[in-house]
Amino acid sequence: SGEEVDEAPAAGGLGKAGEGAGEPAARGSAVAPSSSGKARYVPPALRAADGGDAARGRQLRGLLNRLSENNLPSISAEVAKLLGEGRQRPMVDEMVTAVLGAALSEEHVLPQIALTNAALVRALSPAAPHLAAFLVEALVSRFEDDYAARRSNACANAVLLLSHLYNLGAVHCSLLYALVRRLIAAAHSQPPTAAAAT
Repeated sequence: SGEEVDEAPAAGGLGKAGEGAGEPAARGSAVAPSSSGKARYVPPALRAADGGDAARGRQLRGLLNRLSENNLPSISAEVAKLLGEGRQRPMVDEMVTAVLGAALSEEHVLPQIALTNAALVRALSPAAPHLAAFLVEALVSRFEDDYAARRSNACANAVLLLSHLYNLGAVHCSLLYALVRRLIAAAHSQPPTAAAAT
């Protein structure tokens, strides 16, 4: 059903396959253990749901590719409609991937794109209350990877996106403070560079 994917973010991800289904393993519709490595039977209802998710995912990516400051209200309304149809979690995952892909460029700093995407996430909070939480979790993880790899433009874009999310009321200030403290600690733990020593 649509409700079981609208849960709050959990530390362990989506949980075990088949968990919470609440149906007995009968009439050939039970999911076979995945540890065997063999293909398992997928009931027709689940196949239909997966097909619908894929179609809505394509629609979502098309809408986000057209996102701009001028069409933000209309795009957010259409995305909210997609989020309200069928299973929400696959659409939230698509949103997170698309926003990070658009905003975290390694080549250029993109302040306008960061702002527009943050505004879209904030506008969607009534339709997808957990979208910001999933996005921030992925954003901080990407930031840490980019910071360790010294990808300065990607880090700058991540900070811009996170700052706009805070300014728009999508995240709490404590998250920014924690990130700043981690950056300061990381900077102090690194040896001085040759440029800094001269």
